[in-house]
Amino acid sequence: MQIPKSCYLIISAIVLILDQLTKEMIDRTLFVYETVPVIPGCFNLVHTRNTGAVFGLFQNASSPLLPWLLTLLSMTALVFITVYFFRLSRDDRMNLLGISMILGGAIGNMYDRIIRHSVVDFLEFYFKNYRWPAFNIADFSICVGIFLLILTSIREERRPLTSTSTLLDDGIVSR
Repeated sequence: MQIPKSCYLIISAIVLILDQLTKEMIDRTLFVYETVPVIPGCFNLVHTRNTGAVFGLFQNASSPLLPWLLTLLSMTALVFITVYFFRLSRDDRMNLLGISMILGGAIGNMYDRIIRHSVVDFLEFYFKNYRWPAFNIADFSICVGIFLLILTSIREERRPLTSTSTLLDDGIVSR
């Protein structure tokens, strides 16, 4: 069954809406750097602001050009992601789902950079002294989308090639 591409764009919109609603909720209920334990020893809600790139890279950079550069990079990536989305076949459901999740998450984080001048992160997982950098719904969606693309790629590599050629008795290949 072929699913219209518009359905995948609805998935992008759902990711974007959930991302922005949760970030707004965190903004309204927690002070910046406030932590609320949810599962002691494992998971906290925190309110952090990431002015850098993924996982806080360049967070402490002092260049006034960095926010503009990150926004420009995000916009460029969105163009490539969108072009790739529209070039995919409607039969390529797993890749379409992955790209739609990446698209929704990328738009969510780019919106934060433009409107809030930083990305709101609030999900913090940890074990003893080991902490994963705080992240948000957009980051989670991007990671799941990338996982789906990788999974599809691995599955396609393992799939046996179907040949349209046959080897005739005299060694000539016919198509």
